[in-house]
Amino acid sequence: MEKNSLTGWQKVFSFTLIQTIKTPAMIVTTVFLFGVALLMLPVTSLLSADGESPVKDSTTIQRLVLLDETPLGLKDWLDIRDMDYEGALPEEIQFSEEDYDTLVERLTEEAEEDWALIQISFEESQGFSVMGVYGTNTNVSKEDLRIVTELIMENLRDQMVEQLGIAQEQVDYINHEVEQKISYYRTGVEGEEPAIVDQEDEEQEGSLSPVEYSLVLMCLVLVTIMISMSGEQVAAAVIQEKSSKVVEYLLISVKPLALMVGKILAIFVITLGQLLLMLLGFAASIGIYLLMNPGMMLSAADILTQMTGEAGDQLGAVSLSLNIPTLIVAFLLILAGTLFYSTIAALAGACVSRLEEMTESMKLFSVIMVVGAYAGLAVVMGDMVGEAPAALSYTVELLPVTAPFLTPGYLLLDRCPLWVGLATVLLFIAAQALLFMFSANVYETLIYHKGNPLKLKDLLRINKEARGAKE
Repeated sequence: MEKNSLTGWQKVFSFTLIQTIKTPAMIVTTVFLFGVALLMLPVTSLLSADGESPVKDSTTIQRLVLLDETPLGLKDWLDIRDMDYEGALPEEIQFSEEDYDTLVERLTEEAEEDWALIQISFEESQGFSVMGVYGTNTNVSKEDLRIVTELIMENLRDQMVEQLGIAQEQVDYINHEVEQKISYYRTGVEGEEPAIVDQEDEEQEGSLSPVEYSLVLMCLVLVTIMISMSGEQVAAAVIQEKSSKVVEYLLISVKPLALMVGKILAIFVITLGQLLLMLLGFAASIGIYLLMNPGMMLSAADILTQMTGEAGDQLGAVSLSLNIPTLIVAFLLILAGTLFYSTIAALAGACVSRLEEMTESMKLFSVIMVVGAYAGLAVVMGDMVGEAPAALSYTVELLPVTAPFLTPGYLLLDRCPLWVGLATVLLFIAAQALLFMFSANVYETLIYHKGNPLKLKDLLRINKEARGAKE
């Protein structure tokens, strides 16, 4: 590769950056991504709040009749007015000694009264049941009756615990699951003291918890989205310039490699900017969520619960490695992976002459990316159910094709040694240098190519001919 092969890449970078940012498609995509991040928490909050009882300042139920069909004597201690609800409740609440059929018959006859019935029963096979009944010939609304029945369901257990005189801590102990473990006394291991070993823990050592799995999966998905977006934009930019013959004018003043590097870096900066905007939108989303829920403190565990549905309180048990060297290496791996795949996408885009052929040209790029992402996912799932083979883990963590999808997340979870991350960065540098050398040999020929889409074997042939010509 000549020393001046990269001369002029800055001009290409500036030109591509400005022209791409100005396109309507780029503006719409960026606004859409920002909007999705901005509305993420507020929308999930609204959806999760759909089942909550609304607070109403009036009710259509004037009289509420409660029928206790449990052996607990609810009449002596169940108090609806003492439940945590700030809305309006029926003016009259009373227990009835009549049977269910008699009360239902009265509901159909007494049209002049706006009253409703709530039956509380218990069956060993199904547990407690709270059923509301109202007459269709009265003004009682179904929504008002639903609010009261849900209020009883949510507070029945708490009032029962209070009536029995049991402390909440004791209830929490009772509700804990009972686990069975089998241990053995290990002796005779060289270099280790005799100890009692939990066999299941030993078998599952190194496995991912559900929260760790969610965090790694989120990282893998974000990296995949970033690589995919950057690759598609690079390929589209190359094809558009080829079809408009702009590239022919650019090649007058710059070398083909400088043209490709400038274009890739420009699209990479745009993709990184979109990612930063998404993070800014997500930060604003947290602010909107807090405004919707005054007085609420939103922790990382709460955010994790909103996004993944996992138990956010388990986040404290996750071992995170957020020191500066680890963060820098993880960030470098994401950048290197995006640059590596963007170079492949640029070569794929240069293999065709029209934008309509982009899908065909990007097949190889998509296959390589999917294989890399699924290889990372295979290691993650292997660690989720037990422990993935060490040879497979190290291979996926080190290979440039697969490393961007797995290694950054594993570094942050302290499941991958820092030296592996550093070794992966060095391998990326070597692989990128080889890819640039290959690109320097074939890119100019590809830029001037018009006709049928070129295949991988055609690229290898062009590279071989270019190397032979130089020798």
